[in-house]
Amino acid sequence: MDARVLMEENNVDAILVFSESYNSPNMYYLTSLLVPDPFLYILPYDDKPIAVVPDIEVNEAREKCKEGLKIYSIKEFIEEFGYTEKEKYLKITKKLIQNFDLRNIGVPRDFPIFFADKLKNEFMSLDQDIEITSLDLSRVREIKGSKEIKLIEKAQRCAEKGMARARDILKDSSVIENKLYYNDNLLTSEKLRIEIEIELIKNGCTSFDIIASSGRESSNPHNSGKGPMNSAPIMIDIFPQLKLGRYCGDLTRTFSKNEDSEILKRYEFVSEAQEIAFDLIKDGVKGSKVHNIVCEYFEELGFGTPRSNSKSNANFIHSTGHGIGLEIHETPKLGPGGREMKKGHVVTVEPGLYDPKVGGIRIEDVVVVNENGFKNLTEFEKKVLI
Repeated sequence: MDARVLMEENNVDAILVFSESYNSPNMYYLTSLLVPDPFLYILPYDDKPIAVVPDIEVNEAREKCKEGLKIYSIKEFIEEFGYTEKEKYLKITKKLIQNFDLRNIGVPRDFPIFFADKLKNEFMSLDQDIEITSLDLSRVREIKGSKEIKLIEKAQRCAEKGMARARDILKDSSVIENKLYYNDNLLTSEKLRIEIEIELIKNGCTSFDIIASSGRESSNPHNSGKGPMNSAPIMIDIFPQLKLGRYCGDLTRTFSKNEDSEILKRYEFVSEAQEIAFDLIKDGVKGSKVHNIVCEYFEELGFGTPRSNSKSNANFIHSTGHGIGLEIHETPKLGPGGREMKKGHVVTVEPGLYDPKVGGIRIEDVVVVNENGFKNLTEFEKKVLI
């Protein structure tokens, strides 16, 4: 969605953002700047966008900013001493609102409340009134262009290198009393995560967490894993972010070091569920439809799902997938309430089954939606026995 379409839908005159950009996907998307301190961005409906950055950042910002973005330093607007940085930005924002004659300002949902309150009070003191409307700016980022897709694909290649390292360590590990030993040392979740993270760093990525869980522990989908690793099932979920490009990848594989028939059977069920989802994904299909049909498949097998009241121990307990981009989890989603997928949407497809008595099984790929189906951005093999 174009930002101005979002403005029209919400009847606002401009979009205003005040934040740093390292941890703000919206600010980074709008400016292409990586600035460690909060700065100001404003996009009037009828004019070009403006960013006001700390004086120390202005030269680099002008070199690296998004095309069409006008960069100013704080000093170009205000030179008074004695104000805090936040107070200076407040005065600059007030000037810009007056210059553009704005009445209704759209802000992201994480806009600082102190800034909004002080801004409204400033105008009330002038006997003027402005409205501040919360906007879901993530919708502007939903449809990815070719450059964004290439960056997500790059992040996914990085995830695959981390997964290859994990697979090789697991393959070379010995099983003694259901525990894994690598190079004659007990293999723990913590040690395996370090090895994966080293691969991510070597390939230009970072990750807030990595899931390396096993045995019953893996029945909790987001359990990072702790202590000695069991021989089966072994769930590895890697979700790196490019340090420079900022886009993310997401990859899950489940492995087994033994031929436990129940684990192998459930792995085939999860694999088939993913294929069912793949067959449905294309432009115009609702994410909720994909999720419901995957739920139907699991329910027919006797498993519980988010929409059923099954008493089965093994259940599918989350959405079929989620959008991915500058954030690991963003819209659109393959789950309840999921809207129509559009060409350029990038989503994960990750059905799973979880049983506290056995463990968890999940398979996850990242795909980009097109007119006739999708392109799978994931190349890593799906092989449970290692």
